[in-house]
Amino acid sequence: MILFDGAIGAGWSWSDRDEAMARRLLAAVPAGTRTLAIAGNAHTPTDPSELGVPMGAWLNRRRPGVREIRINYRSGRYYNTRPCRFAHRGPPPRQIRLHQQHGLLVLDLPIAEEAVVPHRLKGWPPPAPTKP
Repeated sequence: MILFDGAIGAGWSWSDRDEAMARRLLAAVPAGTRTLAIAGNAHTPTDPSELGVPMGAWLNRRRPGVREIRINYRSGRYYNTRPCRFAHRGPPPRQIRLHQQHGLLVLDLPIAEEAVVPHRLKGWPPPAPTKP
C-alpha cells in the first residue's frame, strides 16, 4: 500500500496538489508494475477537468495507458473540506460491481466510509513542502 496524499505548500493550486500525488505514486511504483490507485472521482480522470489537471492525467502523461475507474458511491460518508453524506435515493446495491457504462469502467460501491483526512489529525500540519 502506498499513501500518496500529503501536505501542500502555500499558494499551491488544486492541479499542483494532484501533480504532487502523481509524483509520489510514480516514485514508489516501478514502471511496468500493474497498480491500482484509489482516489476520489475528482482525482482519477485521465484528461484535464474543470478543476484543473487531475492526478490521473498527470499519471497518464508519464505512463500512457492509465485507465480511470469511476466510483458510483451509493451511500455513506465522505470528506470534502468537511464531513458530508452521499444523498442517493433508493436502496443501494447489495454488492460491489465493476462494469462498463458508455465505454467507461464504473465501480458500484454500496457504502463508503469517510477517509482519514490528515489535517484533521492531532499534530497536523507538518512543515509545508516546497514545490520542485
